[in-house]
Amino acid sequence: MPVKYNSGDSFFQTLTGTLVTVGAVADAIITFTIPVDSTASVTTTVAGLNDGVSESAGYVKHSVFRRTAAGGLGQIGETDISDLEDVAGWDVNVVVNGANIEVQVTGAAGSTVSWSAVSKILIITL
Repeated sequence: MPVKYNSGDSFFQTLTGTLVTVGAVADAIITFTIPVDSTASVTTTVAGLNDGVSESAGYVKHSVFRRTAAGGLGQIGETDISDLEDVAGWDVNVVVNGANIEVQVTGAAGSTVSWSAVSKILIITL
C-alpha cells in the first residue's frame, strides 16, 4: 500500500550505494523518487578509488528537485558542486531520469573504479 503524506509533512531519508565502473561508463549508484506535490533537498557525498590505489576522488553535490501535481519531476536551479579528483574524466552527477532522481558515477577509459555514495534527502510535501 502506498504511503499517504499529509499537507506540510516533511521527512528525512538516507540512502547509500556502492558500485564498480570499468572504463568511461556512467551508471546509477543511487536511484530514488519523491512523492507528488513535494520538494526534495538532496546532498550527496561520493568517494572513488581506482583498483591500483593510485587515483582517487571525492565529490559533494547539493541539488533541489520538485514533483508537481501533474507528476512532472524537475530540478530547481543548478547543482552546487565540490569536485576533488586525480582524474578529470571521472564524474558524479545528480540527474532526473524519467520519474526518478539518480546519482550517476562515471569512470575513465582504462580504469576500474570502486565507488561509495550516500545521499541525504529532506522532503516536504503539500
